[in-house]
Amino acid sequence: MAVRTLPEPMRVFRIGDPKGKYPIYSGEGAAVTEGRWHNKGQEVIYASANYSTAMLEKLVPLVLLNAVAGKPIPVYGDGQQVRDWIHVQDHCEAVEIILRRGRPGETYHVGGGAPSTNLALIQQLCALLDDKRPNSPHRPHARLIQFVADRPAHDRRYDLNLEKIAATLDWSPRESLASGLAKTAEWYLGHLEWVDSVRQQPGYVEWLERNYGARERSA
Repeated sequence: MAVRTLPEPMRVFRIGDPKGKYPIYSGEGAAVTEGRWHNKGQEVIYASANYSTAMLEKLVPLVLLNAVAGKPIPVYGDGQQVRDWIHVQDHCEAVEIILRRGRPGETYHVGGGAPSTNLALIQQLCALLDDKRPNSPHRPHARLIQFVADRPAHDRRYDLNLEKIAATLDWSPRESLASGLAKTAEWYLGHLEWVDSVRQQPGYVEWLERNYGARERSA
C-alpha cells in the first residue's frame, strides 16, 4: 500500500469571531475535500489567491479600476492581512503538471511564493498606475486609499508551503508578483470600455454594495 505524503498544512491565522461563515465554510470544505478525494485516489490542490485579467470581483482589479476613475480604494481594517498571490496562468500550468505527473492521492500546494499585506499590494498597484498614467489627475493614486470596517472573522494570514511541488514536480511560478501585476494592470488599462460595460451590470453593482458599501459608511 502506497504511503501518501502531505505538504506542511496550510497555515491560517485568524482574529475576531471564529464563527464567521467564511472560516467555517473554508475549513469544512477542506475537510470534505481531503476525505472524499484522497479516498478516491485523486490529487488535492490548495492554491493561493489568484489574480489576472478579466476578473472584476477581486481585490486587484477593484484597486486598479477605482484608482483610474479617481474613486476611493477601500482597505479592510488596518490592511495588514497577508495573502500569497499567484497569477492565474501559473496556477493553470501547475494544475496541468499535477494532473500529468502528480501522484494519485497526494496533496499539492500551488502558490506564487509572494506573500504581501493587502495594504502593501494596494500601494504597489497605485505606484504602477502612477508610472503608467503620468498625466492622471489622481496621482499619486495612493491618496485614494480609504480604510473601511473590517470583514467579520477576517483571516489574518494565509500561508502555503511550496516546497513539495518544487521538489517532486520541479514546478515554480513563472511570474513574480511585480511582473504579474504589471501585465495585469496593462491589460485593464487597455480594456477600459469592456470593463465599463461589465461594471454597469446589476450583478456587479450589487456585489460592490454587499462587500464594501456598508463598510464604507461605517468606517
